This record gives sequence, structure tokens and C-alpha cells, in this order.
Amino acid sequence: MLYQDEGHLVTFKSEDLMQNRFTIRPSLGVYLNDPAGEFKYEVGIQAAVNYRLARRTYFTGAVNYNIYETISDVTQPSNSTLPHVRSDIAEYKRASPFKLTRFLVNQLYFPAERVYARASAGYYEEMFAGVGAQVLYLPRGAGWGLDLAVDWVKQRDHEGLGFSDYNYDTVTAIASFNYRLPLGVTATARGGRFLAKDEGVRFEFKRRFASGYEAGFWYTRTNGNDITSPGAPGDPYYDKGIFLAVPIGTLLTKDTQAVAFMSIAPWTRDVGQMVVSPLDLYRLMEKPLVIDVHEHDGLVQFGDRDDDYHRVQ
Repeated sequence: MLYQDEGHLVTFKSEDLMQNRFTIRPSLGVYLNDPAGEFKYEVGIQAAVNYRLARRTYFTGAVNYNIYETISDVTQPSNSTLPHVRSDIAEYKRASPFKLTRFLVNQLYFPAERVYARASAGYYEEMFAGVGAQVLYLPRGAGWGLDLAVDWVKQRDHEGLGFSDYNYDTVTAIASFNYRLPLGVTATARGGRFLAKDEGVRFEFKRRFASGYEAGFWYTRTNGNDITSPGAPGDPYYDKGIFLAVPIGTLLTKDTQAVAFMSIAPWTRDVGQMVVSPLDLYRLMEKPLVIDVHEHDGLVQFGDRDDDYHRVQ
């Protein structure tokens, strides 16, 4: 039992040298700017397991039980004319306090130098399950990366036990180009077919500070034509928002590689949405530890000497 571990008040954790981990911890979720009230939240308990099945093969599972939540108090139904891939969030919270949120297998590949790949199958998230793959190319010293993620996903039912009565399924295909600019800025363009079968481009800009904090925003333009409120005929709504990544180690008295991600969007709509990635390869490769190894000598965070010198790759 650990206190103040990886940003959690208390955590029960079992971990071994084979990267197998089992945790039980409290969970908290918030929902802002709802027409029925500005602040909604959920408090619960989450149990999660990460298990190494074989070389480069990993199982991930998570269940969540909501002890108390107010998100299901939202009574205004979604007015979206697009497939309801995100806007029915209150229905999912109302249906059952117990949810199997993740149950999937990731297989990692290293097919060629500077080329990385992943294949996944299972429950990706609370709303969707499916099968998919991602391929990433990172040229040496070029400061950019290119990846393609293709997923066939099917909408889960509100109770989380089967699939939706609407029998909604789709194939999403998103190609992403990530380019690292000066001053720790990364620009990303994602183009392709999104979750509601709309097609377009999502732009992201973020900056990573020396402390490890990241802040940025995204803006999406697709042909989804979301003209119901908050959109309007002749002025469709486009998905947008801001996000922040906080390295937990800066807030604790002990070191950890855990990072907290949060994002805020003006509305929970269906246009320009992406399925939660089972394991994003580009994000994995740009973790702070990996960045430190490439930019310094891997020992910079010990603080025993000034070794922030330039190294030729």
C-alpha cells in the first residue's frame, strides 16, 4: 500500500521485474459546462492490470466502479445529427456504476530500423471495442515522425456488457505527421477518416517545457457538418480544445515517470472525434526519459553536475 504514489492519495500495487503490474486506486472524473449544470463529476475505484504475455506482447485490463457521480443527472439528450460517438456520455454513466473500461492485447513489432508497429484487439475504451494497427517511422536526427493508425471499431452498449443496439461500427484511418520545431514546440497534422465517419484534418500545437510540462491546443475541420446547437446552418461547429500534460514527479517527493493528461473542449460533440488509442507509438517514443537520453547523456536528472551539453548524434 503506497501513499501519494504517482499522483494518487493511496494505491494498492503489486509489481515485478517483468513489467507486470496490478493496481487498485481511487478514480476521479469531471464534466464541465453542461446545460444542466456547470460542474459534474464522478468518484470511484479502479482496478487495473498490465501483464507481459510474451516478448513484446502485453495485456491491459481495467474495471471501474463509480461510488458517486452526478454526470448521469444530465437529462438533455444529444441533438447531434451525426452518429452519437461521444455526445451520449451521460447515458453510459447512467446505465451502470460498474464498467469494464479496458480489456485488450497489444503486440509490438520492430520490422526495420527506425520503423515501429503495433497490433491491438479488445475493448479500447468505455464506448468502443475493436481491432487495429499502427505503423510509425522516425528518421534519425530529422526531428519529425510519420505514422498511420487504422482501426475497425464497434460501439459498446451503455451497460458495457455487449454492443450497442444501434449496431454502429466504422473503420477509422488517421495519418499523422509530427514535426519538432525550436523552443520545444511540436506541430502535428492528422488527416483521414474520424469516428463519426467524417473526413478532414486535425491540427495540434504543443510546447514541452524544461520542467517536462506540456501545453497545447487542437483544432479540427471535417465534413461532418455539425449544424445543430452550438453550431448553426452556415456556421457548423468544429471540434477544438486545449490540453495539458503534467509530469507527476515534479509534484511528489519521489521520482516517477507517470504523467497526468487532461484536456478541455467547449462541447462534447461527435464531429472530429478519434477513438482512444490502445497504445500510441509516437507518444511512447517521445516520453521524457527517451527525450533526455537523446538530448543529454541520460544522467541529467540526477543533478550532481552540469551535463546539459550538446552531443552530436
